[in-house]
This record gives sequence, C-alpha cells and structure tokens, in this order.
Amino acid sequence: MEKSKVSRLGMPYLHLGNGEHLVLIHGLGEVKEGWQAQFELADQYELIIPDLRGHGECTKTEGISVPNFAADVIALLNELKIKNAHILGLSMGGAVAQEIYRQAPHLVRSLMLISTFHFFPKTLRKPLLKFKKVRLGLVATDESLKETAAHMSLYSWSEENMNRFNRFFQPKRDIFLKSLKACFQVNNISMLPTITVPTLIIG
Repeated sequence: MEKSKVSRLGMPYLHLGNGEHLVLIHGLGEVKEGWQAQFELADQYELIIPDLRGHGECTKTEGISVPNFAADVIALLNELKIKNAHILGLSMGGAVAQEIYRQAPHLVRSLMLISTFHFFPKTLRKPLLKFKKVRLGLVATDESLKETAAHMSLYSWSEENMNRFNRFFQPKRDIFLKSLKACFQVNNISMLPTITVPTLIIG
C-alpha cells in the first residue's frame, strides 16, 4: 500500500505515477484507499488522491462543506505546483470536482463525473436525510452500518466484494451527516452551461 503524505493544510493524500496529473476524489464516507483498483493508472498518469476534510486520515473536521472540500484540493494542487489536472469525482466527490471548476477553472484540464449530482431538489432533502439518519440510528455498530451500505451499493454481495467495501467505506457518523447536509446545498444548474473543458459523465 502506498504511504500517505500530508499537505501543509493537513490534507492526507497519495501521490504516485508519472504522466498528466489526475486527481481522484472519493465519495461520502469513503477514503482515498478506495481507489486502490485504479492505482494501475499510475503507469499513464501522475495520481493525486486525497482524503477530504473529516474523512479517512484527515483530522480536520471543522468547516465541512463542498466549497471547503474543493478549496482544500485546490490548495494541494497549488502546493504541488500543478498547473492543471484531470479531475475525477465519485458521488459527493463529483460535486467537489464541479466546485473545483467553479473556484479555479484554470486548474481543470477535464472533468470526469461518476454517479454524482449537480443539485438536490428541496423535496428530496428531508426524506433522504431522514432515511440516512434512520439507517445510522438503527444499526448498533459501525460494522452493521457498513453491511447495510454495502447491500445498498454493490452489484454483487460476494464475500470478496463485501470485504473490499468494508475496508474502504469508513463513515464517521457526525461527519457523514454534516457532509450529507453539505451536499444538499449544491446547486450547479447555472454553472453547467459554462463548463468548457472536456467532461465525461458516468452513471
């Protein structure tokens, strides 16, 4: 396993490979190591894989918001003196990728948005938050929370897939709910038509 580095602002990240820069941004409750299957891309790209604020090894827990998640990644890229990069985001990470474009479009060479969103209608916010709170409240342990999430997320519940999911889905309850509420504030409807870089959307 690659050894983590830490930015000046306290963002842990993995940094490996050679080639054009590619940033991989994880989803809600996940950790940077969840991109392990994509480490092979280091043969073609220089990978920068951070833990977002409050997630994984990142001990910085104040100011949980999508704009702050994006600002942390931008600060890391500036610290590494990276002029531009391909930005790939999964789920909540896709919202972060869009926000990086909003804040610093000159840093974005292309966007890859995977199983993500650009806006949460108000009618969906309360039901989804209630559903997540129930899921978080009904389970007695973090392990049972992981099992519930795995059954909701995976196409196959094989032992191998479940074990892999459990290693990389590491929700911290308070951070999880704060991050979910932060997702509800995302509204990129007016920004989407202004994106001029190549963009790949995968669902």
